[in-house]
Amino acid sequence: MSLSQAVARSAGWTLAMRMSARIIGLASTLILARLLVPADFGLIAMGTSILAALDAATAVGLEWAIIQKQTQDRAHLDSAWTLNILIGGLKALLLLALVPFATAVYHEPRVATVMAVLAGTALVGGFRNIGVVLHEQALRFRRIFFTALAAKLASFAVTVVLAFRWQSYWALLAGMATRTLVDLALSYALFSYRPRLSLSHAREFFHFSKWVACNSVLFFIQQRGTDFILGNRAGPAALGAYNIAYEISSLPTTELTHPLMRAVYPGYSRLQQDRKRLAEGFLTVFQVIAVVSLPAAAGLACLADLFVLVLLGDKWLSVIPLMAPLALFGAIRSLQATFGTTFLALGQQHLSAKLMALYIVLAFPVFAWLLTAYDLTTAAWGLTAVYLATGTFNITLLRARLQLPAMRILAALVRPVAASLAMMAALYALRTTSYGHPEALGSQLALLGALVAVGAIVYTLALLLLWNLSGREEGAEARLLRLLGSSLRNWSVRRHT
Repeated sequence: MSLSQAVARSAGWTLAMRMSARIIGLASTLILARLLVPADFGLIAMGTSILAALDAATAVGLEWAIIQKQTQDRAHLDSAWTLNILIGGLKALLLLALVPFATAVYHEPRVATVMAVLAGTALVGGFRNIGVVLHEQALRFRRIFFTALAAKLASFAVTVVLAFRWQSYWALLAGMATRTLVDLALSYALFSYRPRLSLSHAREFFHFSKWVACNSVLFFIQQRGTDFILGNRAGPAALGAYNIAYEISSLPTTELTHPLMRAVYPGYSRLQQDRKRLAEGFLTVFQVIAVVSLPAAAGLACLADLFVLVLLGDKWLSVIPLMAPLALFGAIRSLQATFGTTFLALGQQHLSAKLMALYIVLAFPVFAWLLTAYDLTTAAWGLTAVYLATGTFNITLLRARLQLPAMRILAALVRPVAASLAMMAALYALRTTSYGHPEALGSQLALLGALVAVGAIVYTLALLLLWNLSGREEGAEARLLRLLGSSLRNWSVRRHT
């Protein structure tokens, strides 16, 4: 099997893993949104934001280092496992030590309980079997998929059952603990490697990981720094609404990007000495993400009110104006994720760190000022504008290292942007009719389904028309059509055997 075929197969497994987890997560969110209140979600976000900060500060990228070095040496694996245990214990201790700080910042005493439970999950999670990374390194994701799926299903079942019984944030905590325990158990039940305590290569790992850790801290601040500002100034209800809006609006975009980047990273690492092939691989992935993420963000922006009313209910009306800026933010984030993965494969993690630092320096003062002077929706638009502006620096740095003309990168965006605009025009035209704003839930659901179908059809036809007008050049459209054709042929063969 060729490298491109192995990467494609791995991408399929990781995409299935991410999408199945998100479908379960979305179902859980929709159920829980009607059983719990925004303050429950905000309270959990307060605790998890502290844990996420510690995750970022201690994220030394041990698994990424093993993949990048292409090593299967037991001493390296055992050192990584031992370091993960120590890091898990350190995070647990720090979480408990930061309880007074969190309660003072958030003015919420219940966050102490949340952080105590999260400390336990951090400690237990550190013992996860490092042998899982050997399958990821070899681009074998099937067993990893079933591990993640089982853990997510167990968490879903526990959370929903207890939410019906308790109708409290305790259901969310119980689900998180369940997922950690099931994932730990399956990492040893399904993967044969048995690690031992060792620190023989600890120094070598930290040499590789210093920029990975720096990137993780900056990525956390970039993605979750607003939680601290909102939690301090607006309380758990506003924070809960913002987090739900962010999760729903980013589902169609980031949920494609993360599994795809996880799958292509081992392949990129093998091509780090062949810049021409790496550049072509980058362009292909970049355009595929653009073809999928841009229309998804545009559709969410156009249909935000229907999505919220149908999926969440009347308690979440404050989410509606946040959907458009956060959907666009998610699309831009998806496209920029391709840059960070390429820098990492090239061993130039410091570039991603510097770019994220630039965004943080510019974005957070803008967000805080707009939140104080105007409102949360305006602040969200400010974040998106800054993220778009700093993305130009990303493109400049990547072009220099891959020797890519700027026009090739911009050309990859022309057709999906134009087709997305055509779709938005069609959806807005339909929303102006007398059927565009029904009040009954059943009518809202029917209208949402119809508009999603119309939007998908309009976008697909516009994209294919533009592709034909461009001479059917080799690109994302051609690759996706071949993939669709291959899938249909395989389905037909299985059906008749």
